[in-house]
Amino acid sequence: MGGRDVCYPPIRETLTKFLFELIDVNNFYASCERIFRPDLHNKPVAVLSNNDGCVIARSNEVKSIRYSHGGPFI
Repeated sequence: MGGRDVCYPPIRETLTKFLFELIDVNNFYASCERIFRPDLHNKPVAVLSNNDGCVIARSNEVKSIRYSHGGPFI
């Protein structure tokens, strides 16, 4: 088409119709566990992945003892 790429719907018009947000939540999974388990308040909480047992979320108490993120829980 005359050397121009044409796409439908036009990208510029499509992007102006949507709003994207990025929300960064500190210790998200550990915080969620504390909501459902109030007995964990002020205790170290480390959340592990399902398949390999690696730490995917750490509370501030776990961070203070320098336990690594992404490392296996041993």
